[in-house]
Amino acid sequence: MKRLSALAALAFVGYICHYDIKYGTIPSSTEAAPVMANVEKEKPTQTTTHFIEVRVKAGDTVLSIIEKALKGSIPVSINQLSKDFTSLNNGLSPHEIQVGKTYKFPTYK
Repeated sequence: MKRLSALAALAFVGYICHYDIKYGTIPSSTEAAPVMANVEKEKPTQTTTHFIEVRVKAGDTVLSIIEKALKGSIPVSINQLSKDFTSLNNGLSPHEIQVGKTYKFPTYK
């Protein structure tokens, strides 16, 4: 009985994987694009040339460092924040920051 249950579970997981690969369960990027476009049009983009230099500690993220510096939420979209961080740090992605290194973080006024 245990073998039959295990075989049924394995078949079910196989079917789920097959369905996910063939049809997908995540919406395609073309469906999400109009929603993102409307959000970006509603909020004016604030770019900055002002920055602070911060040494990254364990557990820090770009967003948490910016929020601590501003003592609140950020006034721009996360996409804009990512672009600003990348431009200030010579093309370095926010996902590539390392503990113990110093980076430039944009400030918004």
